Amino acid sequence: METLFSFRASSPVGPLFLAASTKGLVRLEFEARVQNLPKTTQIQESKKVLAPYLRQLSEYFAAIAASSPFRSIFAEPISNEPAGTP
Repeated sequence: METLFSFRASSPVGPLFLAASTKGLVRLEFEARVQNLPKTTQIQESKKVLAPYLRQLSEYFAAIAASSPFRSIFAEPISNEPAGTP
């Protein structure tokens, strides 16, 4: 059985679902469109495992915000709280 580590994060483009194996990021999906995983896959929530990817996404959105005419859309950083957290 494969174990994937997951985290749901808020972002400027909406809630995101991230999943990683021990080899790296395997899923980055919009929360509303998360695909089903095989029944042989175990999901374990882990903000710590996904932290490097969350940091990269924050840097990406910050760079877009700095250079885009759509700055207001990307002004909010990636949240370190699970999606849906007030």
